[in-house]
Amino acid sequence: MIFDDVAGTHPDLSPDSPDIDTTVTALSAMTEILTPTPVHDLPPASATRGQWLRGWAELSQSPPDELGQWERRHLPALTDLGSRWVSSADGATLVHGDVRPDNLLITSAKTVMVVDWAQPCNGAAWQDIVDLIPHLIMADHTPRAAEAVLAGVPVWEAVSPEVITGYAAAYAGYWARVARRPVPPGVPNLRAYQRRASQAALAWTRYRVGGVGQQRLSAAATR
Repeated sequence: MIFDDVAGTHPDLSPDSPDIDTTVTALSAMTEILTPTPVHDLPPASATRGQWLRGWAELSQSPPDELGQWERRHLPALTDLGSRWVSSADGATLVHGDVRPDNLLITSAKTVMVVDWAQPCNGAAWQDIVDLIPHLIMADHTPRAAEAVLAGVPVWEAVSPEVITGYAAAYAGYWARVARRPVPPGVPNLRAYQRRASQAALAWTRYRVGGVGQQRLSAAATR
């Protein structure tokens, strides 16, 4: 194992922060640098992230009392929706798989360092940069504004809207599920963070299924 001491600060993703462009540019460049993957003996994203980015099916077996009415009403449809991204998860890029502000450091030279490569896999290049969206929402962006941050990023523009919607639903379900687990020793704030993350991903999901998509989701939930 090789370690390095990096002097830097975590990016501020709040609206109008200059760190946003710096971070998006760096992550977009990372997808290019890591395609094709330099590490060939990793599992595919469908077999790793596809297995743990889920949760609605488990919650639907015994819906928690505090589950929101919207989620409760649409549990079958959310379960289905949250599985639709997995067929587009695999690819030729080395994927970090856990991009969030505390895994990013911006140095004094405005270089972004991506740290804590604890769960890498090989997969489609869009995943790492799309992972920013719920964290942008947690930093007070609306879902529309959070998506606008990625406008013009090639991997974002290339991925199917249905895949992104399924990915949003999958993340909301994952965080909703794990936030209800017991608090792990030594990490007292983890579950509160996961609850906030789940609400951000849920807001993103609801935004993406608005209008006609909302009607389809309602129809799927009643079948």
